[in-house]
Amino acid sequence: LGATKGLPDREILGIYAGHADVTAVLIHQAPKEGVTQTGGDLYMSGSGNYGLAYGNGKYNGEYQEFRYVPLKELSYKKDNKGKDVLVNGKPVLEMEKGPEEIVVGGSHILARIGDHVYTWGEAWGSPKGHGALGRLPNFSKKDAFIPTRVVALDGAVSVAAGAQFSVIARVDGSVWTMGTNAHGELGVGDKKIVKATTPVKVSGI
Repeated sequence: LGATKGLPDREILGIYAGHADVTAVLIHQAPKEGVTQTGGDLYMSGSGNYGLAYGNGKYNGEYQEFRYVPLKELSYKKDNKGKDVLVNGKPVLEMEKGPEEIVVGGSHILARIGDHVYTWGEAWGSPKGHGALGRLPNFSKKDAFIPTRVVALDGAVSVAAGAQFSVIARVDGSVWTMGTNAHGELGVGDKKIVKATTPVKVSGI
């Protein structure tokens, strides 16, 4: 076995792979003085189709080595009036949240940062898209290739992905699904629903 390339020499928090021909690795963040940190740094390798290993809006190509994907939520220090505290004219970073969970579906990816869910990949809301990103159908293909928060899923505690569908559990105990329903994978009990391009609450759970 050869050594992997592109990964920093820090603790590995998790390794994720799926049918999308990509591998995702979460690495412990490098400590920053005075900054509260949660989650990890995301590194990916493999297929660039649908922006999977890129996360930056690009489509084609592939990565033979692991590459950092800058998926973070940043919070900055505020004064008592709610304005940014500036040092040398720059805001002061107070909290840095990285992904805590990554799941890889057939051609889409979900990342959970705290209780927020981000999605990207091949699942835009066009007639040919399978809807597993859970976003409204009025965004472009390029937008789909960039990790974007699905606000309707705030409160998430766990995420999962199948070939062309996604499942999310929320802190209130509810379960939400999105994507194809060819074999009843959305759990909505209705064969007439062939897909859901926005999150659907599963009843009876």
